[in-house]
Amino acid sequence: MIAEPPHVDVPDVEALPVYVQELGRTVDALDRALQGARRAVAVRLAELNRPDPE
Repeated sequence: MIAEPPHVDVPDVEALPVYVQELGRTVDALDRALQGARRAVAVRLAELNRPDPE
C-alpha cells in the first residue's frame, strides 16, 4: 500500500524533512506500480499480436 504523507495543518519547518522523505517514498511506490503496469501491458500486447497457431 502506498504510504500517505503526514498531515501538517500549519507549515512546520522541522517536519518538512520527514514530509519530503515520505513524499519521496510515495513517488517511488508510484513509479514501481507504473513500471509493473507497463510490463503487464507489454506482455498482453505481445499475447494479442502473436499469430494464430493454425
